[in-house]
Amino acid sequence: MHDDGELPENWQGKPKDAGANRSTALLWLIVGLLLLIVASGTLLGIVRPDLYARLFPNIAATQTSAALQLAQTQQAFASTAQADAQRATQSALDLQGTQTGLIATQNAFDQAGTQAALAANAARTATVQAIAAQATSDTLALAGTQAALELASTQAALDTQGTLAALAATPTAAALIPPTTTPVALIADSFVGGLNATLWNFRLQDWTQNAAGRLLAFAARSRLLTQRSDFVAYTLEATLEPPAAASDSYLLHLASSGASWALRLRWDGRALTEAALFSGSVSPLETLRATAALTGANFAAPTVFVEVQVSAGQIVVAVNYTRVLTFTLDALAPGALGVDLAAGSVLNRIGIVPG
Repeated sequence: MHDDGELPENWQGKPKDAGANRSTALLWLIVGLLLLIVASGTLLGIVRPDLYARLFPNIAATQTSAALQLAQTQQAFASTAQADAQRATQSALDLQGTQTGLIATQNAFDQAGTQAALAANAARTATVQAIAAQATSDTLALAGTQAALELASTQAALDTQGTLAALAATPTAAALIPPTTTPVALIADSFVGGLNATLWNFRLQDWTQNAAGRLLAFAARSRLLTQRSDFVAYTLEATLEPPAAASDSYLLHLASSGASWALRLRWDGRALTEAALFSGSVSPLETLRATAALTGANFAAPTVFVEVQVSAGQIVVAVNYTRVLTFTLDALAPGALGVDLAAGSVLNRIGIVPG
């Protein structure tokens, strides 16, 4: 300020205060003290770290605890990872075991299928061998039948009175049929060795042989017919054994056209009870022509001898050498002869003598 009391031209404000300067100096002093304290602490930590442990005893424990927690966490993670790996391994083993079981099951199915196929093949082979054996038996039977054809007489020429005595019956002389005196039989077959396919028409499944080598009816209805079908006048003889059960046995004359006949013998399991004669053009059992009740010990024998004489349209039937039926047919066409037996019947012999 000038002496005249006016402000100079370059005046910017009021003059500096001495208190402000002191505040600034004090601030800088505090900053310096702080820096000194920090520097001293740092220097003290470097030179005397043991003093820090005394001043701050929990720092090391805190660090150790943190390290332990970190280690435990890492161990937990490792255990979890190991458990997951074990579960994955076990799952893989379970899957492998399941696959192994499925493979074993499939192998078992394959083996069972193979065994079934082998069994079926063995059965077919056995069937073929059985058929071949039957064919061989037929060939042998042919040779045996050829020898049998050379017989000079029939079994009907046996002593009639001796046979009746064995059967414990005494029929009157009028009831007897004289023995056949025809010198040579066309067929006299005891079926030794089996059936001769050149003489007989039959089905393989109908017949077999029993333990005694006799011809045994195997099917429910076992039929045996001659290959020849031109018989008109003849004597047909059959020796048979009915089965233990009730059954019917038939002697047949089958014509391809014209009248045929059938003789039915009814067996109750212990004895013959009835003889019945049928005839017809469509079927041999078409019409019942005559019947006869059979009673007495003569018809209770286990072996039955049947004889049917056909001549000039007349049919005469005798059972166990006892005449039981006589009937005259209007016409009889040429035909084949044979039997039709129930299963279990034994056919011992058939003889055919021209009349």
